[in-house]
Amino acid sequence: MEILLTLAYTAIFIFLITKIPFFKLDGIKMKWILFIFLLKIVFGIAMAFIYTFYYPVRSDADIYKYFDDSGIMYNMLFINPSYFFRMLFGINSDAIELKPYFTQMLCWYNIDSLYNDNRTLIRFNTLLRFFSFGSYYIHVVFMCFISLTGLMAMFKVFTKIILDKSKEIFFITFLLPSVLFWGSGVMKDGLVLFAFGLFLYYFLQLLDKISAKTILLLLILSLLILINKVYILIAAIPGLMAWYWSYKTAHKFTFTKFLFTHIVYFLLLFNIQYIIPRYNFADIMYAKQYNFLRLAEFVKAGSRINITKLDGTTTSILINIPEAIYHTLFRPFFFESRSPMILMAGMENLFILTIMIFGILFIQRKIPIAAQPILNFCIWFTIILFSIMGLVTPVLGALVRYKMPALPFLLLIFIILIDKKKLVKRIPFLKRLFGMNPDRQSPLCDFL
Repeated sequence: MEILLTLAYTAIFIFLITKIPFFKLDGIKMKWILFIFLLKIVFGIAMAFIYTFYYPVRSDADIYKYFDDSGIMYNMLFINPSYFFRMLFGINSDAIELKPYFTQMLCWYNIDSLYNDNRTLIRFNTLLRFFSFGSYYIHVVFMCFISLTGLMAMFKVFTKIILDKSKEIFFITFLLPSVLFWGSGVMKDGLVLFAFGLFLYYFLQLLDKISAKTILLLLILSLLILINKVYILIAAIPGLMAWYWSYKTAHKFTFTKFLFTHIVYFLLLFNIQYIIPRYNFADIMYAKQYNFLRLAEFVKAGSRINITKLDGTTTSILINIPEAIYHTLFRPFFFESRSPMILMAGMENLFILTIMIFGILFIQRKIPIAAQPILNFCIWFTIILFSIMGLVTPVLGALVRYKMPALPFLLLIFIILIDKKKLVKRIPFLKRLFGMNPDRQSPLCDFL
């Protein structure tokens, strides 16, 4: 029965993808959008098998913690409907009468607010239980459709600005192993891809025309990002402000505007305690790193690495940013892998490094003016995300997952920078790959 329901929902989403105009992309055949969707489902199911094997104790597996906790909330509907709706929508949810039910959950009580809120995913899984009848694999199918929607929006943003590199953008958006794997499981990553992809999509619309509908959608999406992974919003806000400023001033002095905006933003961020005393960014970073170090030691994490300890000051954050970026960008190395998952991440890092080298060696002499805002956004967004993650994460397995949302933006930097004509001149066989040889059809032409 579970298999039949999973196949039925897969068929329903395939039907929706073929009928909803949003999922139609210029120059890309529908069969390949469906292929990506099915591939994501395969990766999502593979994640379930890997976690089941890797974590023989179900309560230790991240993908099952939130799912099982949602079962407790869902069952409350049949025990006490009033309690259920209060738990689901957060209506006086700190009341003493609800505490016995929340304490049964593994992930409800989590004081760590820098990276995410576990309650969002518990509630999300609770809502899906109305359709899934308790089948985890149906949740996978729903999440794959949701994350695919965000990736589609991201691809539309990238290709609307970068007109001549749709094949490369298609690959870095949909087919990176980390994006396929982490973005297809029933975890917060899929929700973040959905929310941030659509956020950028509607932000681009806002640049052309301000409307109440677009502003409302952006507020809703920003809230969804906030309650899942707040650091995504922290990293994106200054870049979006600078992007809007640059667009409204005909892209003049784009780099200067991005630099100025980020300097002002971080001066405010590192001094926010003087405005809102309960928040101190340096203390939050220190606490996050301290908690992560204790957790890594407690569980004896096999992929733990040495990172410099923060001391709760702005200075300690700033001087350790180079180390943080180094760890996030290059680790794990493929030769230090101790498990298949880390090996896959190491090979992916090697591929990313290759693209970066090509981007530097075959750089364009002049970047198109229209591409400069998104180029600067990607640079700053990636640097900030990599800094935050590298400063507080001492476990390679976690670092691989946390950096996933930044990877398409990191690679887009070098996709923009690279001069394809210069590249194929030096490496002629790439002409066919890019479809630049009029006498021979690219093997990707049928694909795209």
